[in-house]
Amino acid sequence: MTRTPEGVLEATACVVDGGWGNYRQFHAIFTFYAANRRSRTFVARDSEGRVAATSVATRYGRTGWIGHLFVRPELRGHGLGTRMTSLSVSHLQRAGCDSVLLASTELGRPIYERLGFKVETSYHELRGTALPKTVELAPYRPLMPSDRAALRELDKQVSGDDRGPLLSRFEDFAWGVSRGGSLAGAAVALPWGGAWAAMLPGASDADSAAMVRLIRTVGSVGPEVIMYPPDENRLALDLLRNSGFEELRTVPRMVLGRRSEWLPAAVWNPMSLGLG
Repeated sequence: MTRTPEGVLEATACVVDGGWGNYRQFHAIFTFYAANRRSRTFVARDSEGRVAATSVATRYGRTGWIGHLFVRPELRGHGLGTRMTSLSVSHLQRAGCDSVLLASTELGRPIYERLGFKVETSYHELRGTALPKTVELAPYRPLMPSDRAALRELDKQVSGDDRGPLLSRFEDFAWGVSRGGSLAGAAVALPWGGAWAAMLPGASDADSAAMVRLIRTVGSVGPEVIMYPPDENRLALDLLRNSGFEELRTVPRMVLGRRSEWLPAAVWNPMSLGLG
């Protein structure tokens, strides 16, 4: 994909017109990929020059993520998904990644398994209602520039990767809570909707309940909030379900190569299913 407004719009149209999401969501995330030099968006074109498939590869040091792998419905079943996946894997491996991760759709899982990907865990897609922006968010507070190093360290501890250059684009929209003088939990609103959210194990009941309120405000898109805590975060799953969230599906997290070194019990919501 060319890193231009026209390239972004073509990729967005392929995905949205093919039945995924909406322009507000995907235009924002493909714009981010175009501006982020750690991400490479690949497109395939049909005989008329229209974008027929997309795949995005993002690198964090030795770890790579593949996301937004999409093939137009009328062109599925002819190996294009396999070719786009293989292209992204090869790109990341040439860049030095010995661990490649992705969140799998039901359609894509057989392709990934044939390429050697293994299920590592699953994210739970939960849908709930947003809260008014006037809701009390204490003990969380807006993070300041002086908190940015702590925010990046928290993300590194939870994700297992140095994602500082990526996270720096959203630090002005972060909230956090401290425990023992250190940042123990945070949520960061994202331009395509939702919020990256994490909390280290050992949180108090008050901090955990406040995290749910925080996500239901800063992570809302219109009247709804969508969350993806993994299997291992039983605290988040229980609290969200008890807060009225409905489980829509589970999404396998798959890995090729070295297994992840992360803290899934601390993940309340990933940046996106294409970024981890």
